[in-house]
Formats: sequence, C-alpha cells, structure tokens
Amino acid sequence: MYPLYSEMASQQQRLEMLQQAEHERLAVAVRRLERADRQFHRLWAYQLGNTMVKWGHRLEQFGTPHRVACSAAPHHH
Repeated sequence: MYPLYSEMASQQQRLEMLQQAEHERLAVAVRRLERADRQFHRLWAYQLGNTMVKWGHRLEQFGTPHRVACSAAPHHH
C-alpha cells in the first residue's frame, strides 16, 4: 500500500468516526431536551390541575355553611 493512500484512508476513517461521534452527541442532546420538555409539561399540567381544584374548592365554600346558617337562623323580634 502506498504511504499517501494509507494516510488518506486513515484521515477518512478519522473523519467518519468524528461524524459518528457528533451524531451520537446530537442524539443524546435531543433525548435530553425531549425528556426535559415532557417533565415541564407534566409539571405545568400538575400545577394547572392543582389550581383548578383549589378554585373549585373555593367555589364550593363560597356562600355555604357559615352564611347559610346565619341567614336561616330565626329572627328574634
């Protein structure tokens, strides 16, 4: 094998290895972003649900037992 050809072949091989490594790094980065995005959406949905439950609880409490009991009490004249 000629020395120049051998050098070119090894450079080509190194270049292919670097490209493969870069593809793998990009794939890992994409998986991390997708995982972080899912976690963000899950947290956002949890907080939204929690807020809606609190609002529902407040609406249930608005104008109930305490006010109803006071307005229904007999008036003494």
